[in-house]
Amino acid sequence: MSDAELQESSFDGNETIERSELEEGSSKLYEKLNSVLQLYSDISEESLHSEVFLDRLLTQIRSIIRPDIFILFTRDEEKQEWLLHSQTGVPEHLLKEGKLARAWQSLPTIVSRESLPLFSEDISKDRRFIGQVIRGINVKTFSGVTLRSGTQIYGSLLVGYYKSESLSQEYQSAFLMLANLVIPFLLTEHPVSTPSPVPAPVPAGPAPVAAPAPVPVLAPPAPVPPSVPAPAPLPLAKPLESSDAEKEGSGDAAITVMLDPSSRIQSCSPEFLSLMGFEAEEVKNTSLSKLLTKRGYSIYLSALKKLKAGAAAAIEHFELSLIKVGGRKRALSVHLSLKKEQEKTVGVVLQAEDVTQIAPLETELVFKRGLQAISSTISAAIQKISRETSGNAKHQIDEDLILSEGMRNGFSQFGIDGGALFKLQSGKKKLLLLADRGLSDQQKEQIEKEGVGAREHLLWKIIEKSAPILLNAKSKKTDLKKRILGEEGFVSFMGVPIESDDHLWGLLIFFSRETLFSDVDLRALTELGQEVGRSLDQIRAFGLLQKRIESLLTLNEVGQSITKSLNLEQLLSSIADNLKKMIGASNSYIFLEDAKRHIFYGASASDQRAEATRKFEIKMNENHLIPITAKERHPFVIENAAHDARVGKKWIKVFKSRSLLAVPFINKDRVSGVLLLDETRYFRKFTEDEIQRVADMANQVSIGIENAILHNSVSRHRERLQTLSSAIVNVQEEERRRIAKKLRDESGQALTTMRTDLEWLKKKIEDPTSEVKKRLDRVEREAVKTFESLKGLSAELRPPILDESGLVATIKWLVKEFEAQNEIKVHLQIAGTIKRLPARVEILLFRIIQESLANIGTHAKAESAIVSLEKRDPYIHLYVTDDGKGFDVKRYFSSPQMMRKEIGILGMKERIELSGGTFYIDSNPGQGTRISIRIPVVRKGQTPNS
Repeated sequence: MSDAELQESSFDGNETIERSELEEGSSKLYEKLNSVLQLYSDISEESLHSEVFLDRLLTQIRSIIRPDIFILFTRDEEKQEWLLHSQTGVPEHLLKEGKLARAWQSLPTIVSRESLPLFSEDISKDRRFIGQVIRGINVKTFSGVTLRSGTQIYGSLLVGYYKSESLSQEYQSAFLMLANLVIPFLLTEHPVSTPSPVPAPVPAGPAPVAAPAPVPVLAPPAPVPPSVPAPAPLPLAKPLESSDAEKEGSGDAAITVMLDPSSRIQSCSPEFLSLMGFEAEEVKNTSLSKLLTKRGYSIYLSALKKLKAGAAAAIEHFELSLIKVGGRKRALSVHLSLKKEQEKTVGVVLQAEDVTQIAPLETELVFKRGLQAISSTISAAIQKISRETSGNAKHQIDEDLILSEGMRNGFSQFGIDGGALFKLQSGKKKLLLLADRGLSDQQKEQIEKEGVGAREHLLWKIIEKSAPILLNAKSKKTDLKKRILGEEGFVSFMGVPIESDDHLWGLLIFFSRETLFSDVDLRALTELGQEVGRSLDQIRAFGLLQKRIESLLTLNEVGQSITKSLNLEQLLSSIADNLKKMIGASNSYIFLEDAKRHIFYGASASDQRAEATRKFEIKMNENHLIPITAKERHPFVIENAAHDARVGKKWIKVFKSRSLLAVPFINKDRVSGVLLLDETRYFRKFTEDEIQRVADMANQVSIGIENAILHNSVSRHRERLQTLSSAIVNVQEEERRRIAKKLRDESGQALTTMRTDLEWLKKKIEDPTSEVKKRLDRVEREAVKTFESLKGLSAELRPPILDESGLVATIKWLVKEFEAQNEIKVHLQIAGTIKRLPARVEILLFRIIQESLANIGTHAKAESAIVSLEKRDPYIHLYVTDDGKGFDVKRYFSSPQMMRKEIGILGMKERIELSGGTFYIDSNPGQGTRISIRIPVVRKGQTPNS
């Protein structure tokens, strides 16, 4: 467990514990936390990550906040369960074989739902705890913290008190800080019991350095709010001031402490106060033992004992470990001597030099801050893209731009002289500079112009070895005075390769003119390089997700087109446009199979290519890309269409194709057509992902295409039937008109002549009582009767008034005739002025009214009826209502056809729908009948006078 890990871990990403919080907190709060900080100081590095240390830490936390109930849960995300790690104070009856009852699972869940840590001064009045088992054990005060890093939950720490308001604000702050210290122990399932060995100093010349042991990877912390000033960047190493390049001390013995014989501090130099982080009054009369680790104080006492025994005039160069404010350790090389006055020991003089190795914790903190800046920038860029593309995923993800922006922000946190991020490109023969710090404009311009392509260049050694490199000016056989990136005079250089998707992606380098980097720095840089590689993977994963969303959106659009329209032409046009946009091709074409003619014909295309596509017909046996794709039943890619015989010169001349992707439409093992995606701008190599996405889409839409083809065929068949039905109706009406006219003109005239001749004969007979005259009278009556019957039959077939005076006059005549023949009153309502209508409309309405009145007179047993006619352009509305016995409409339409013919409703419905109108009938037994009809006055594509 490193101090940096403790400082970076956070339960909600915003409550990060930093050293300043401990330094600036109240003295009471510091006293409460001091025992925990002392625990970190006293423990050995070997035990820092162990389970034993976690138990000791939990014991210290309990001793500070003194809860009645203390429970630590860990989180199993796969099983979505909270697992009991440890507890104290839970009654025995709520435990079973050392495990909490299942009912306790809800408690950490309640805490995790809160956006902030949960504090409740009296849970008996808190609705969040209604029905919870913790109420049953008389707990009053409760506090819970979800232990998380970023968005990942690792556990939950819960405390309870039997008294209300048991946690003051001071104790609440202490509890939150202490909870953070638990998080790093939950980050990995396999705690490391011993730290990774520190590699030996790098030998002369470039050589690979072993990567450190894996460390838990935290989710990127949330960005620091603007109101909180970001911490100043810490240097990776101290400037070189002594012969020992690995020390960070000042190189002199300025650290001085005057002690009394009991080893209490009497005075000290400002350097000591600055090093330890104390004020002078804070350490006055403080025992030195409180500033040393236990082992350090033991070494000090042993040296002091030897000194007092006279074994030496002074004890030199032994090492002591001190504890700074905040719990961080420092190593001092000590010179110890006695201060005597008149041969009497009056004090102890401690002179020291800070010989702490370049602090791994500070170095790690620096790199974590830099990584946080990088991660925050990348996260912000991805979130911005997500917001901008909400509902429209068609957005290009520029991973180089996102990563370079993140690295520029990261460089500002590292406190280095210079650094650079390079990407390997152009067949692994050139390095592209993406981000840098410390390079001049001239250097960057030269790199951009010439690249870093020399294989003997130092950067290429990292690429070739695929391993980290550390070089210092004092390393044997190493000359950093060579030109690196156009500069001279480097005293230290380190670089690491970056891998992404298990491939070498590029490299990251740091260089300095004043500071010597150490193995600790190189290990931290190696981890940073690994995190950069993981960030790249995340950016690419987001890009793939965007493409997947785009595919789903396109599939949804095509699916909506399929469901909304079965019009083949519209459907194919929509499919062509969407598939073209999905992978950014220049054009797309759809060819369908015509089995009768044994060809594939151009059915549709994107943009303006439809007309040219329709002119193309390709025989099924041709050696062409389209028949081959249909025959082989799998996609084909042609990268250079002009030089491929399967495309043909005619195609190239018309469409100017450079690269083509052909995909078959397959539905139920039948190929119905072929999709061609055409690239005319450049020679394109369609990726496997693009081919698969188009193939998946083609399989989906092929069903819709088949349905549209069937629907189109049925529609054409229905149109032919409608045309035939219209022709039959027209022939029937024309035949009725001809018969009616013949009855009126020829038969009527013959009967009229017969009556005239009979009257003449009657006049010639002198005896009015003769039998002949009686016979003539009877024949005349039959002739008159026959004449009237023929006249009525002619009117039923085709009343002459319809052709002479129009629909309104005909309806009035029809109603009058109906009332004369039936004891039923008919009310005629004509809304507005209705002039002559097209002949087909007039005869149709006449037939409908005629049939409706016939049904009323024959079946309805009505006392009255209403015929209403209204014109509301572009429709004529007709309503026929009666108060008769009514009937069951559903039963009528589900009855056998012979029964339905008796009323003739089906015939009316078919004639109206054939004319493009609508027919509705509403009736129930005992409630009469109402027929509603709407007929367009002008057919689609006609003018009112046509």
